[in-house]
Amino acid sequence: MAKKEREGTEWGMIASGEGANKIAIQYLAEFQSKYMSDRILLLNTTASDIRPEKAFGARLTPEFQSILQKIKKEKTCIFGSAPSGAGNVWKIGEEEAAKDFETIRRYFANSQLAQADVILGLATLGGGTGNGSLPYIISQLKNKMPTAAQSNYISLGIWPLNSEASQRHFNAVCGFTRLLKYGEGGKRNSELVLIAHNSQVADLVGLQAQGPAQDKFYLINREIIKAMDMMVAPSGKASEATIDVADYYQLPTSFGVYHFTPCISWDNDPDVIGLEAGVELALRSPMCPLEPKTATMAYFIVRAPEKKLRDGTFTQEGLEDAARKLSSKFMAGSQGGLVRYCSLTSKEGDGFDAMVLLGGFSLKKLLAGSIGKFKSFSENLKRSGDALELKDDEHPNIRAAIKPEELEMIEGWLRDYSKKTEELISKARRGGGPDEEMLEGWMREEAKARPKADSQSQAPKPGDQAKSPKGPAPQRKPKKRNG
Repeated sequence: MAKKEREGTEWGMIASGEGANKIAIQYLAEFQSKYMSDRILLLNTTASDIRPEKAFGARLTPEFQSILQKIKKEKTCIFGSAPSGAGNVWKIGEEEAAKDFETIRRYFANSQLAQADVILGLATLGGGTGNGSLPYIISQLKNKMPTAAQSNYISLGIWPLNSEASQRHFNAVCGFTRLLKYGEGGKRNSELVLIAHNSQVADLVGLQAQGPAQDKFYLINREIIKAMDMMVAPSGKASEATIDVADYYQLPTSFGVYHFTPCISWDNDPDVIGLEAGVELALRSPMCPLEPKTATMAYFIVRAPEKKLRDGTFTQEGLEDAARKLSSKFMAGSQGGLVRYCSLTSKEGDGFDAMVLLGGFSLKKLLAGSIGKFKSFSENLKRSGDALELKDDEHPNIRAAIKPEELEMIEGWLRDYSKKTEELISKARRGGGPDEEMLEGWMREEAKARPKADSQSQAPKPGDQAKSPKGPAPQRKPKKRNG
C-alpha cells in the first residue's frame, strides 16, 4: 500500500489531569485540526476524574457522546496506584508518574503519538495530577523515547484564577518552573512553554465572577482551544509561509528564554476590519498579564478566507508590514523586539482570525499575584523529620513529603530564569540583537588577530562563520512543502 502523503507538520497532544482532559475532549469535539487529527492521549490517576458530563452538560450531543466513548476506550491511560488520585498535591502526581512510567511509556509507544513531529503537553497548573506529572513525563519521554518527537515538546500551562486558594498558586509556581527546567542541574525541559491565565481569559471574554462554574470554564477553555488551533495552523501546505516545529523553538533556544502567551482576535469581518486592525486587536488581548512593551519575540499568524487570499485582500507581504509597524508599538525597544515570524494561511468561512504568540516578556505581572501565596504556603508547611508535608487542604488524607531543598531549588530556577528574561528585555531596549552580538564578536576576533595578520594573512577556515552567534530570524520564509 502506498504511504499516505503528509499534509504537513504532524502534531500530537498529551493532556494530563482533570482540567487538561476536559480541554482535550472539548478540542476533539469542536475543533480538531487535520494537523492534530486524533493523536491525543488523556492521562489521569483516577478514571472518575474523566467526567465531561460535569463540564459540558446539555452540550453533550450524540456526536459528542460518540467521541467521548472512543476517547475513554482508546485514548485514556490511568496510571499510578493512589486510591484517591493526587488531589491538589502535585508531588503525588509526579511520584505516581515516576512509579508507573512504564505504563505511560507503553501507551505512548502504541499510539500514533510516537510518529508525531511535535507533542503539545497540556496541564492546568493549579492541580495535582497534571501539574505534577507532565513535567516529569516530558523529561522522561525526551530522554528515553526514540521517536520523531524525541526533542520536540511544547507545553501549555493554565494558570489558576486569581481568587483561588494559596495552594493552587503554590502549585502553579512549581509546575510552571518545572515545565521550564527539570532534573539534575535544572536542564531545559519543554522547548516552549505557553501560558494562559484563567482570570485574564475570563476578563477577555467578559465573564463575571457570578454564574455557573461549568459555563465559565467551558467558555475559558474554548478561548484556550482557539489558541491551540491557531498554533498548528501554519503547519501545512496552505500557508503562504510555514512555521515549522523548529521555527517555534530554535531562536528562543539561542536566547535561553522560551515562555510565550497567545493573543487572539477571532472571526473578524474582513470588509469592516483590515488586516493590521485585526492583528492589533489580538495584541490588545493577551491571555497572560504582562507589562506593556516587554515582549522580545513574536509569531504573527493570520488565517483568512481563501477568496481573500486570491483577490489580494490579504497577502504575506501585508502581514509582514503590519507586524513591523505593530511590533514597535507593542514590543520591547524601538525596533520591536528581537525576533518575529509571520505566517498567512487559508481557512473556510468568511471571517479571519489573528493570533500573536508574544514571548520573552517580563514575568513580573504574572508572578506578582502568585509569589506571595507561594511563599506564605511554603512557610506554613508542617515539618516531618527532614521533609515538609504537602497535603490537600480540601482532602487532608491526600499527602506527600517534599524536601525543603527541592522547593529552594525550584524557587532558584525561577528566579534565575526571570533574571535572564529581564536581561533579554534590556538588550532589546538597547537595540541589541543577534546582528549586534555577531558584529561585536567579529570585531573582538579581528582585534585579537590583527598582530598576527600583519605578518601572515590567513583565510578563514570553513565552518568558522557557523560558530558565530546566530543572526536574526528571517522576517519571511519562502513557502515550502512538508512531508
